[in-house]
Amino acid sequence: MNSFNQLNQVVVYIENHLEEEIDYLELEKIAQCTPKQLPRIFVFVTGITLSEYIRKRRLTMAAEDIRKTTLSLLAIAVKYGYDSQAAFSRAFKEQHCVSPSMLRKNRDTQVKPYPRIVFHEEAMIEQLENYRVVEGEVKKAKVVYSDFGPLEACKFVGKEIRAAFMSQSISQHWGRCFAEKVFEQLLEHEAFIMEESVENYIGYVRDVDHDTGMFTYVIGLFMQLDAPIPEGFSVYNVPSCTLAKIWVQGEDYDVFSSGPELSRAEISKQGYEIDEENYFLCEVYTDERYETPKQKGETSAILDYYLPVKKTEKKVKKYLQI
Repeated sequence: MNSFNQLNQVVVYIENHLEEEIDYLELEKIAQCTPKQLPRIFVFVTGITLSEYIRKRRLTMAAEDIRKTTLSLLAIAVKYGYDSQAAFSRAFKEQHCVSPSMLRKNRDTQVKPYPRIVFHEEAMIEQLENYRVVEGEVKKAKVVYSDFGPLEACKFVGKEIRAAFMSQSISQHWGRCFAEKVFEQLLEHEAFIMEESVENYIGYVRDVDHDTGMFTYVIGLFMQLDAPIPEGFSVYNVPSCTLAKIWVQGEDYDVFSSGPELSRAEISKQGYEIDEENYFLCEVYTDERYETPKQKGETSAILDYYLPVKKTEKKVKKYLQI
């Protein structure tokens, strides 16, 4: 995928097939990306998973049918993919805060429609710079540096939770880890700490569930393969790879919301692509670029992102010999 035009085409396909089963293979063809990339890009760009977007749009259209047609509630439930009226009613009430039967009785009842997403076609993903306006001032994050180099096989050691993108549970987990002195425990084995972890605090993302948007979030450090593991800590093996190190600068909200996609765009710009088979993403909080500016009261700081990458394969043109 190289532009929001493909994302718009994905949305068009979804809108035209809300009343039938969505063919995800067809979505991948439209988006021109791999099965793993589309859900990941969609959630990072929109803040909502692909499956959740489809569910909300179906329930939005269902509310319109209840208001404007004489179809039975069961027929509407089946029309939008529900096996039973009970399951449909639960999902409908969760989104709209009113039951389908109550809406049918009082069709002027307020509901909570989820609007169709529209992307700006002229904004290319590789040039993506999310922004917001606060009191007339434009706020946005940007990439200020990138580097690519080898990472030896190692393991990531820390305390983990399952979390969702931009969720409060992540910041709460950081608070627990600092209270439990997670980094102090790891630093007791300082001789085993990898260079990539020296004087850094790292949040390590892996095992992304593209249907729910949930992922494993581990707070800890990269350590050598033979490092001892403190009791109660999780450990994940990390194969040797080329590691992309991307610096994203801005205020916290802008960096956290757009940093992963800005990093992906920078990686592509430099002639690399994400190593999807060994995917992980790290938020790296350094003393120099993140902690020190914060301690000085500065609102803008630099968050480092680490991702495994590989060189983009060049397409070789084949010419017919006559």
